[in-house]
Amino acid sequence: MFILRYLSVVLITFCCASVSANPLSLSQFLSQVRSANPSIEAAKLRALALKHRIKPSATWDDPFVAAGIDERPFDGGEGEVRRYQISQTIPFPGKIRAREEIAEKVAEASAYDALTRGRQIEVIATQAFLQAGFNKEAIRLNQNIQKIIEETTASAKARYKTGGSTHHEWLLAKLELSVLKVEALRLERTRASLNALLNELRNLPPETLIEID
Repeated sequence: MFILRYLSVVLITFCCASVSANPLSLSQFLSQVRSANPSIEAAKLRALALKHRIKPSATWDDPFVAAGIDERPFDGGEGEVRRYQISQTIPFPGKIRAREEIAEKVAEASAYDALTRGRQIEVIATQAFLQAGFNKEAIRLNQNIQKIIEETTASAKARYKTGGSTHHEWLLAKLELSVLKVEALRLERTRASLNALLNELRNLPPETLIEID
């Protein structure tokens, strides 16, 4: 059991190290979004479906075929009539071409809609990625400032004198440190939200690990 736990810890550590060693660039992220985003894929498939409807729209309607008993005597005698019917609707001259042109325009419009949708998703993905990068840098700076203030606080505490200027500086440093810790919690919540959005855009579970460049 101990060996299994040890191997699990090693595997998790290795995976995290791999993610950190290979951060995701903006171009790589956008490539994943283009290939996996369900909204983009749905728009492409709709455009493709409408394109395949162009040729069927330029054909005649299917012929109508019917067969059966049309008349039967009420007294049960002979004399029933069997009817066989075949009919074909012939479209008005020019109607077939008009339907084909309409189908072509609809398919063309759908293709442009798919391109527009793809660009909209890319804009959203780019904004989310840049926000995540800004948030990552803000977290790093927050940690660095906390470290500096903690060192300053420790130095002030070593020179602590009640009622002196050092005491006032120590109190201000403690207050600033508390504010930074609250801000760090907000930044962590924002990072979790942005990571979930980034994974949603590339059609992955929200909890998937992601390390941006």
